[in-house]
Amino acid sequence: MDQVNHLLWQALEWTGLEYFTLRSESGGWLAAGQLVGLYEDRPYSIRYRVQLDSGWQVKEAAFWNGQEPQPFLRLFSDTNGNWYDHEKKPLPRLSGCVDVDITLTPFTNSLPIHRLSFLPDQPRSIAVAYIQLPEGKVDRAEQIYTQRAADLYRFEQPALNFTADIRVDANGFVTDYPDLFRRLY
Repeated sequence: MDQVNHLLWQALEWTGLEYFTLRSESGGWLAAGQLVGLYEDRPYSIRYRVQLDSGWQVKEAAFWNGQEPQPFLRLFSDTNGNWYDHEKKPLPRLSGCVDVDITLTPFTNSLPIHRLSFLPDQPRSIAVAYIQLPEGKVDRAEQIYTQRAADLYRFEQPALNFTADIRVDANGFVTDYPDLFRRLY
């Protein structure tokens, strides 16, 4: 994969922008985003960081409001489906989850696209730690990804009766997520 440094996404269903960076670290990747906008008529400014191993499995996800020094949410994974809170206490409701899905960013759709091997039109089911921002609520969610073409993936979240065909670039990052996100840079 070519080195990806900076991306910019625009939210379409609400007023919002995300400035995103990805950098290589020894043994993995560090993804960071700055989310700003209006959601349900309330302004938000949230920074996040997702630390990944070399196989694109989540090791840590942390979230800050604005410029606050302490995260309001921090999750750790052992990359074997076990999750822990900021005090390293187990979170059994997330058992078996490998990826995170952060609601205000399309970045996390790239995690299973990078991590899994896809055959055309063969659905892959996953369990994710579903992080609802801006409130910071975390639940388990079942999702399905199906590669429809080299640059097109069908995303489904059955519990929400949600389906979208997401376009990605050659590096697996979202370029068009109908009605939700559009990449500007």
